[in-house]
Amino acid sequence: MLTFSRITPRQVVARTSKGERVAFVDARGDDAFAQAGLQLNGAVRVRPESIVRDASHVPHGCAVVVYGRDERDLDVARVAEGLRSQGFREVRVLAGGFSAWIELRYAVETAAAA
Repeated sequence: MLTFSRITPRQVVARTSKGERVAFVDARGDDAFAQAGLQLNGAVRVRPESIVRDASHVPHGCAVVVYGRDERDLDVARVAEGLRSQGFREVRVLAGGFSAWIELRYAVETAAAA
């Protein structure tokens, strides 16, 4: 399995509070996505089976943080690799995924319709 450098939720918040742009990519499966009903603010949904189409909605020129439900979400590495192959330079994986973000009570929004 491919490895990607991880970034913790606290590191993401520190970067954005310094004015850095970060693009969130939601790589959760349909069930986890629908069950939560929430996503990280401004997240773009990207699925492994439609990576080329979905990736066209992800902003370039900033760090891309890919997250799944938690550490065991296998689609995260697939999506991260797909984004890298689409030309995204800084692709990081959110340590702990959506669960860790929620645990820290960081900002979320209602998920866009799938």
